[in-house]
Amino acid sequence: MLFCVSLHNQSFNMKAVLALSPFLLFALCAAFPAPLFAQNPLGGLRGTIQDSTGARIAGASISVSNAEKSLTRAAQSDAQGEFRVEDLLPGAYQLTASVGGFAAARAKVIVAVSSVREITITLRPEISQ
Repeated sequence: MLFCVSLHNQSFNMKAVLALSPFLLFALCAAFPAPLFAQNPLGGLRGTIQDSTGARIAGASISVSNAEKSLTRAAQSDAQGEFRVEDLLPGAYQLTASVGGFAAARAKVIVAVSSVREITITLRPEISQ
């Protein structure tokens, strides 16, 4: 059985259109591919700054450095005492947190590929001499 559709004095063979539809679908998929998601080669740090009672500390300066890679990044804790440092190369980092009235705290952290490391830093009151 042969189906024909007439549009404005032009004839279309429906069997021919249906026979070509897999090829048309393939051509559309090839022309507009979905984005390919690859593993992100970078990592990051996310954390909170608090005092010894657990109260969050806003405005603390955070420094993350890797001497091996000659890389230093800086951040500041927000009003909730939270900070985030993104797009770090994988490796070992020295993290330093400081704010007025508290002794600086240091920690070694490892950043891995495609991950965000969570860390909580507790600052102790500065002892005046």
